[in-house]
Amino acid sequence: MSPPAPPFWELTSSEVGAWVRQLAPGVANTGGMLFPPRPDPPTGGSSDDDEGYRAASARGEALLSNLVRALDSASRTGGGAAGPPDAKRPRPDPDGVGGDRGDAYGMLDGSFARTAGSAGSDLPPGAILSRIQLGGLVNGLAGRPGGVVDAPTCIPSSVLRDGPA
Repeated sequence: MSPPAPPFWELTSSEVGAWVRQLAPGVANTGGMLFPPRPDPPTGGSSDDDEGYRAASARGEALLSNLVRALDSASRTGGGAAGPPDAKRPRPDPDGVGGDRGDAYGMLDGSFARTAGSAGSDLPPGAILSRIQLGGLVNGLAGRPGGVVDAPTCIPSSVLRDGPA
């Protein structure tokens, strides 16, 4: 008998990646949309379907890799095993210049408690993924430092910076 699976909110970043991979490929409204369903075997030679499948699979791998990297950045647990935060916390950096800044991809909105001197959260990656808003998910999948949208509103960063066109 295998040990019970941990609750989703305690998953590490690698466990989140494995969880997303096991979702049904191509099923709408699930993480399975990151990966296409496998095409029927070609009847002869190479097929455009097979080539399209490989390209879509590569895009899904890139998006999932971006998300896992962003979760690692946002979580002060470093993607490792979930558990209570260390009793000995790092000293805050009053200038915010050195050390781990956390949340490099803009996934967390204002509802996340932050460790003093860091933009990261003490929550494990699974807990962050279960709580983020759409903008945080978009930023995580994009894999662009600073994000591409405002995490709480999902308004593109360029519109906030430059104003509407």
